[in-house]
Amino acid sequence: MSLNFCHVLTSWEADALLSLFGKLLPRHLVVQAVIEKTASGSVYVNDLRAPTAAAVCADTNWFVAGQASGGFYRGLRCHLPVDTYCVIIADGQADREHLDLLMHGRYFVEAVSRHAERTDPAPVLPPLADGYTTRSIDRFLAPSFLEGVDELIEEITDSWVDLERFFSEGFGTCAVREGRIVSRSFTDYVCGDRCEIGIWTHPYHRRMGIGAHVAAVTANEAFRRGFSAVGWHSWASNAGSIGVSKRAGFVDESYHTVHINHWPAANPENMQPEEYRAFALRYERMFAVAPPEGSGYPHLVAATAWALAGNRDGCLRNLYAAVDMGWLRSLEQLRNYWPELLASPGIETRPGWREFFGRLDRSAA
Repeated sequence: MSLNFCHVLTSWEADALLSLFGKLLPRHLVVQAVIEKTASGSVYVNDLRAPTAAAVCADTNWFVAGQASGGFYRGLRCHLPVDTYCVIIADGQADREHLDLLMHGRYFVEAVSRHAERTDPAPVLPPLADGYTTRSIDRFLAPSFLEGVDELIEEITDSWVDLERFFSEGFGTCAVREGRIVSRSFTDYVCGDRCEIGIWTHPYHRRMGIGAHVAAVTANEAFRRGFSAVGWHSWASNAGSIGVSKRAGFVDESYHTVHINHWPAANPENMQPEEYRAFALRYERMFAVAPPEGSGYPHLVAATAWALAGNRDGCLRNLYAAVDMGWLRSLEQLRNYWPELLASPGIETRPGWREFFGRLDRSAA
C-alpha cells in the first residue's frame, strides 16, 4: 500500500492507533476519546494496513502524529476546513516541510497553548458568592426548566458521542442564579482514570469566583470517583481561564506551540490592540504573497483583527476584499460569522459602513 495518500477510516483498532499518538497522550485526552469512540471525531491514516502517520479531527482541533511522505499531508489538507476556525496540534515528528504542505494556502500562525492538571486529591473549594446555588449536571437536570439547559446539553453533545454516554460516564457542576445557569464545568473527556474538564461562565457573572467554584467542585468529584488526574486546556493568552484554573487547584503542566488560522485568543480582551494590529499586518503580508482563493474567511479573520486593533479602514479593506472575491455576499452571512459587528448600535449609518452594507444582499436578513 502506497504511503502517498490520506485515507479516512470508518473502523479501526484502538490500540494500534493510540501507539501512533503516544507523544500527544495523555496531554490531549480528546485524541484517546475519539479513538475509543466516546467522543465524536474522524480519523485519517497514510496507510490502511500499516500506518506510520495519522490524524484525529475533534471539532475544530486536528491532531497530527507520526511520519509519512508529502502525499499524506497534501491529502490531509484537502480535509481541513476552509471557511471556519481550525487548530493543528502536531506531535513534532513531521518536519517543517511536511507541515508547510499541510498548511499551504490556509494562513496558519503559531500560537501557544497551555495544559494544566490537578493530581492532588485533597479537596479545593473556593467560596461561592451569595445568591448563587450549585447543581450537579446529570440526567435529573436535563428536563428542568432552568434557562440555559438547552445550551448546556448542546455543549455536552459537542464533546460526547451521545447524552446517555455522558450521563453514565461523565459528570459536572453548574451554578444557578434566578432560575438561570450562569456557569458550568463538566468532563469533556473521560479515559481510564483520567479526565479533562472545561469551564464557561456568563460574561455578566465573571470575576466573582463562580467559575473557580464550579470547576473545583467538578474536579473534587473526579477524585471522589477515583480519578488520578484532571486536565485543563486554555490559550496561554487567556489570563482569565488561567486564573480560574489556579483557584480551582490546577497547576501548569506544559506550554506547547500549535498552529491556528485565526488570532490566538479565546476572548477579545485576551490580546492588546497592538497584538491584533501585528496579527492583521502579518495576515496581509501573507495575502500579498498568496491571495486567498475560494474562501474569503481569511479576509474576515483579518477584518476582525483590524477591528479589535481599532482600525476601521483595515477592517473595511478586508471585508471589501471578501465581497470582491464573491465569498461574502449577504448580510445574513456576515451576521452568522460576526454577530458582534451587527450588534454594534447604529453601525450601518456610520461613515464608511453605509457604503459597505450597500454591497451586501439583504434579502435573507
